[in-house]
Amino acid sequence: MSGDLGTDFKTEQQNIAGYTFKEIKGNATGKFTKVAQVVTYIYQKDVVQKGQVTVKYVDEAGIEIADAKILRGDLGTNYVTDKIAIDGYTFKKIEGNALGQFAKADQVVTYIYSKDVDNTPVIPTEPITPDQPAPVQPEDPDQPAPKNNVVDTVVKTVTTVLPHTAAQKVTFLGLISLGLAALTGLLIMKRRK
Repeated sequence: MSGDLGTDFKTEQQNIAGYTFKEIKGNATGKFTKVAQVVTYIYQKDVVQKGQVTVKYVDEAGIEIADAKILRGDLGTNYVTDKIAIDGYTFKKIEGNALGQFAKADQVVTYIYSKDVDNTPVIPTEPITPDQPAPVQPEDPDQPAPKNNVVDTVVKTVTTVLPHTAAQKVTFLGLISLGLAALTGLLIMKRRK
């Protein structure tokens, strides 16, 4: 401000958003003089309190299935949360307020999802037959090697030669019956000779 010597001057306090007036140094009013004068208005920055909202995404067992989000804002201002798309899961329900205002106390909003059920049929890569042998377990080096058994050899031979169909099953008892019939036939032939 400037003016003729001896004339009056008047300063005014300003309203500044986010600040509160504290004090003044110098004369708020007075007369212009030959010596320059300084009037200082001192303000204090307002302390803005923040609120926090944690947004969680969990399955029905409470296990986190996506990263949580942290929202922060001035007390009394609005917040908005939203559900997100998560592969393999379907949104089920929400616990807490999806929208509201930031408060002094921390708030939690939890979006709960259920795991999708996969109804796609499993298609085997190899055909499965009713009498398919069980997978062979690797041999244990500490166990003695199994002894060759005539019945096992016959069963293995027959199962590899005969087709694997439900109508043509070869059973252990069938093989024994076949063997006994063959032996009986041989004995009868020897006695006739």
